[in-house]
Amino acid sequence: LVALRLRRVARQLCGRKTVSADELNSLRERLTRAKATLQPTKDVAHSATGQLRGRSALRERLAEIEAARERLSYALGQFDERDTNDQRTIGSVALDAILRDAGQHVPQGPVAAALSRRADAASELPAPEKLSKYGTEYTTDAYSCCDAWELATQGDALFFQLGRMQPAAEGGFYSAEEGDGLIAHEAFVLLSRDGRQAIKCAGREEGIAFLGLPLYASHGHFLRAQILLPEVLRRLTSSGVYQAGVSERQFLSLLGRALVSGPEKTENQLVSLLHKARAVSAVLSSTPGSHSGTTLLDEVVGEVKQFLEEPGARAGATDLFAVAAAGLVVEGWNTARLLELAHAVVGECLRRRIAHALRGSGEPQRLCLAWALLGPKTGDTAWLDRALPCPNAGEVHLDGNGIDPINAPCELEELELDSPGLGAPRRVGAEVLLNILSSRCVDSNPQPKDWALLKQMLPAWGRLVDSSGSLASVWQSLDALMVDDDPAHLQDLHRSVAALRPPEQLPSTLRSTFGGEEEVTAVAMSVCLPDVDPSRSLRLQVAAKLREIVERRTALVRKYPIIGADFPKLEIHSGETVRDVWGAPANPVDPALHHKAMMRVYRRTMKAGVSMTTKEALADKEYRKRGGAFAFPSPMDTFIRGLHRRTMDLHQDWRLRLKRDTSGAEARCEAVAEMLLRLRWDDSDQKARRKLAAIVGRIWDALEGVDLTAKPPLSSALWLDDADGDDMALAAPSQPLPVIEEGKQGGGSAGEAMAPKVGADTSVTGADSGTNALGGSEESMPVLGDDEFVVVEPAMPSALEQHTEEED
Repeated sequence: LVALRLRRVARQLCGRKTVSADELNSLRERLTRAKATLQPTKDVAHSATGQLRGRSALRERLAEIEAARERLSYALGQFDERDTNDQRTIGSVALDAILRDAGQHVPQGPVAAALSRRADAASELPAPEKLSKYGTEYTTDAYSCCDAWELATQGDALFFQLGRMQPAAEGGFYSAEEGDGLIAHEAFVLLSRDGRQAIKCAGREEGIAFLGLPLYASHGHFLRAQILLPEVLRRLTSSGVYQAGVSERQFLSLLGRALVSGPEKTENQLVSLLHKARAVSAVLSSTPGSHSGTTLLDEVVGEVKQFLEEPGARAGATDLFAVAAAGLVVEGWNTARLLELAHAVVGECLRRRIAHALRGSGEPQRLCLAWALLGPKTGDTAWLDRALPCPNAGEVHLDGNGIDPINAPCELEELELDSPGLGAPRRVGAEVLLNILSSRCVDSNPQPKDWALLKQMLPAWGRLVDSSGSLASVWQSLDALMVDDDPAHLQDLHRSVAALRPPEQLPSTLRSTFGGEEEVTAVAMSVCLPDVDPSRSLRLQVAAKLREIVERRTALVRKYPIIGADFPKLEIHSGETVRDVWGAPANPVDPALHHKAMMRVYRRTMKAGVSMTTKEALADKEYRKRGGAFAFPSPMDTFIRGLHRRTMDLHQDWRLRLKRDTSGAEARCEAVAEMLLRLRWDDSDQKARRKLAAIVGRIWDALEGVDLTAKPPLSSALWLDDADGDDMALAAPSQPLPVIEEGKQGGGSAGEAMAPKVGADTSVTGADSGTNALGGSEESMPVLGDDEFVVVEPAMPSALEQHTEEED
């Protein structure tokens, strides 16, 4: 009726050029009365409490009418010459178009029409069942002040509250804050402004941001919830689009998270778990499957059976929370069967965590971890009792600390002779495993702290089903409790809660989850050696692979040795062939500290005419002076990035810019000492120090034009100690570098470090402020550093800020 009156106002003004003041006042009064007429309806539609069918559709229709009234009010202002509030004017043609549009009868918008159809569909459903006293008390919503029956009569339904969540693109959630409280769909849409803001909630700091699982209060109530499911599930998917038969799987993931929420299971959580499992079972059984005549529940049951019976198919499961939750809706599975499922799920969780940590690791790193996991049987299993995640866990380093790649195969074979089939992770192997499980991993799988509770809850559900006779009996008892006041149903609920309650709170440790170290080691070895033969000794297989890779790398580095100043000539020079011969380069142990050192050097050498490769070399040296270190991914990795180019840059800088004599033993020793500071390698390895000094000395001799024809080639690997005595004489024991503290860099700031100016005719006779890494036993050798370059300004050009270090 109000819309009709507004259309009449528009038609009265249509085609008019002027309007008298009295007529304008009369029209404005009509618009004001229209607003006053709609205000009571608007107040009711925007109230979360009370009983009103089609509240969302009514709000949307009111918004459309209010928009039409606002357009007419603006049009009236164009006729009023006394109106000075808005100086904007539009032409008569545009004004006439607005009035003609407002005067036409336009059907409801697409959103209002869809909401109206939804309200009509709910009104055609059978009347909902009356609730019992328990059902009324349990389902009364504090936001709408209605119970499930009252909401169902309005076409509304109850859902469990959900806090912050992040859906995963492949299904499931990266994170989800499960709640046990209930809220009506209409109340949530209204109070959250259609999901745009979280609803404040007592006891939940993040509030209610989404609707979660529906409540199965009764069959009639569930029919109303089914109508609302597409809208609810749309918000729970990463794409924001509802897909029938696919989006419903998100409820399984939420149920799996409810299974391990805790760690102490309260009675309210256990009761909510029962209702959530009932709702998920009803949703899956009422959703058609991908094949004719099947349901989504049939497909889920088939998938979880395959997961349990075929270990090779477990890697294809995208969401392990959903796999665990599927065990709650499978009919006929007893306690033993669900215990097997829990064992399979946590084992797959462990495998995926280790595989994620090793995703960028090569074969040498995997073999080093395998060696660390196959140590002697010492009996020290205290690492299994450390709580996960470990508060003092460090970064995951797979550098094979403590392994000698040449002697490791023989050591493993001797251990196998002494104790066949018996072993335990070494200390370094146990630390790597704990660091892997304590590191942050963004995935949609249960976290290590939840594994022990998961292994408790799934068998507890099996005991509940066994005591009730079948899963259908559990659902029937729960449904009867909501609509029947028989005290026996409430007693059944108490027995169900008692069966689900864990007998004790287990610590979140590997021992609580797996019992011993054998299974943990077996899962980790399956990741390190994907093609392992279970019928053969693991130690012997690792020893054979270690010996094979050492022999292959040894042959390759001797095939491509260091002869002079040129890079070894490969038949095909590519990243793959370089990695196959020399492995991976060393990387900074502290990337943040290395970035600070790099930025300082780049600022100081901004306009000094220094090449990018020299800047990178000076940045690595500055990083060492600040206490940083480099580490290879594994002991068999030996690639030194920029070895030849950086040595050539130093030689050219001394000769051309500094006009310095580069010949002679003293200059050679100084150059080797400087290069050991500028190159990336593990300076804690004395064998590597001797070999790298020999290699740099050989390259320097070639740059000086020394005849090297009588010199034997040097193998291009730091872990092979095969240099002669003259070359090894370059590597003396190192002296510790002075660590530069933050804020104490020559009196300057990090972006404006002080440095002496050096002209073209200036020669360097003193040593750099950094101590020589290859100094003698009594005196340190003078080293040339980056202090000879001029500070020009503290700002850093954008091109250098965005520079990424790539292999030269």
